[in-house]
Amino acid sequence: MRARVARLKDRLVKRKLWLAVAESMTGGALSDLITSVPGASRYFIGGMISYSPELKAMMGVSAGTIKKHGVYSKQVAEGLARGALKKFGSDVAVGITGIAHPDRTHRAPGAWVAVASGRKVVSKHIACKAGTRRNEARKKVARGALEILLEFIRNWD
Repeated sequence: MRARVARLKDRLVKRKLWLAVAESMTGGALSDLITSVPGASRYFIGGMISYSPELKAMMGVSAGTIKKHGVYSKQVAEGLARGALKKFGSDVAVGITGIAHPDRTHRAPGAWVAVASGRKVVSKHIACKAGTRRNEARKKVARGALEILLEFIRNWD
């Protein structure tokens, strides 16, 4: 995984791009991956762990969006990514929202991940198998988000 993070670092530094994140379900696991390789301060601004609806609102996700689509939705992930772009002044941002354990509807763990720039937004769903433990689900989604981000930057030009 460190090699993937190093590749992300090289691509962002080469393009002089700044990255920010708004993580919910992963609770900072993506930020942890990003900062595991020396030199993150050359491209990573930071971000927010926005578990509560109030913090999601601070990132620009409206209560109406949450009510209409649910907190575990593509729309909320995209709102978090766009909000991180705006709030942190980055060139690219990641928004993550999901379920780290089965909820009342008995859905399996999983997440929506969105990567945004001023030009476009890409959203993907990452599913985990039923019965996946909470921390394993968080790690899987963080690794998946890193892959989505790498693909987004690879297609930057």
